[in-house]
Amino acid sequence: MRRALVLLVVVLLVAGSRRARAETGADDGAGVRARFVLDSSASAAARSCASTEVLRARVAERLGRDPFTSSADARGRLEVTFARGGARAWTAEIALFDASGERIGGRALARDGATCEPLLGSVVFTIAVLLEDLAPPEPRPEPAPSPPVTPPPPAAPPPDAPAPAASTAPASGGAHLDVSLGGAGALGGAPAPVAGGELAVGVDLARLRVELSGRMFLPASSEGDVGVRTRLVHGRLAPCYGWVVLAGCVVAAVGSVSGEAVGDGVVSSRLAGQLYAAGGVGLLSRLFVVGDLLFARASLDLLFAATRAGFDVGERRVWTVPVVSAAGALSLGARLP
Repeated sequence: MRRALVLLVVVLLVAGSRRARAETGADDGAGVRARFVLDSSASAAARSCASTEVLRARVAERLGRDPFTSSADARGRLEVTFARGGARAWTAEIALFDASGERIGGRALARDGATCEPLLGSVVFTIAVLLEDLAPPEPRPEPAPSPPVTPPPPAAPPPDAPAPAASTAPASGGAHLDVSLGGAGALGGAPAPVAGGELAVGVDLARLRVELSGRMFLPASSEGDVGVRTRLVHGRLAPCYGWVVLAGCVVAAVGSVSGEAVGDGVVSSRLAGQLYAAGGVGLLSRLFVVGDLLFARASLDLLFAATRAGFDVGERRVWTVPVVSAAGALSLGARLP
């Protein structure tokens, strides 16, 4: 009876030990797997990427186990930082640290796409590789005294996981067409500061952008006993290079300026339209306010006149287009499907 009781206690101890090791993620005969603290963050432009909870769930699904913990006995820390570098550029920085804070592994990833999903798939795969290959090994616990048992056969190593589709497919790209409408203003293109409107069409190709727009300004008059009221209309071509938030442009403007004589004692008479041509440099800035669809746009040009259009009343020159002028616009735009 005593021998049967002792044998029953030993069997219960062995079964309890195996169950405890299985619940803590132990390998077959290889010790407890390392568990880490997960810390995920994202810039303001990349908040659509996965949160810490979603990223933890995706990694656990990939590995078939949850390698993360929030307890104080974590074996290290895994940091993931998402960012966005452009209209379609997404980046992620992955860093793995041991319990002492020393970096033991990491990766930097970049993907192009309309959403963060292609990059997220690559991040999940990379984290799985880091935790399997670079995680600090756990010390083997001292085996508890127990009767000799036959060890189970070693587990077969898992097959190499295929890379996610985002890492093998070429990055998506191509031109993007958009249209914007808003107000415009000019200083020096008319006898007085003048306001008007602008309709612009733009094409994006990576960091290169080309804009074609038309501007129409309200009449503006010069002062004095004899003057002129002008009307300026011109088209604008501006190839730009840079980023979405700020790009430099080369600007060319061609149109016409017409008017009529005004002033005390002047009989109103129409003045023939003349060629208006100017070129210069400019700055362009856009801020997307609704995903990748709607944006606010601002432009500022410094122009140098290529033609010096002027108006005469009788034998008197009343106004000539200045050599240097400035023009700008504020508008709202949308990308076309």
